[in-house]
Amino acid sequence: MLPEAALGLENLHRTRLLAELAEGNIKIHTSTRVLSVKETNIIVCQKDNGSEIIVNSDFTILAMGQKSTGSNLVQKIKEKGYDVTVIGDALVPATFGKATKDGYLAATRI
Repeated sequence: MLPEAALGLENLHRTRLLAELAEGNIKIHTSTRVLSVKETNIIVCQKDNGSEIIVNSDFTILAMGQKSTGSNLVQKIKEKGYDVTVIGDALVPATFGKATKDGYLAATRI
């Protein structure tokens, strides 16, 4: 339930993508939770006030964010005495560029 769309994209790509979606008259609903999906509409709940909205549509694309859940595994490996460096989406969901940079920096420390 993020407040804006495409926050994880590089700024240039995000700007272009959002412009193309606007040109195509595509409506983006952020900070909402899907309650039901029907043949011609979906019902969503707004995070801020809990109100339900019926969204009529021919097509629906559900884009869900992600959360890193690797901390338990990291802790268990560390408890076994191994040195662990967490990078990329295992640390925090991010862009391809950031994950590549994190991998490079981790490799230079080995």
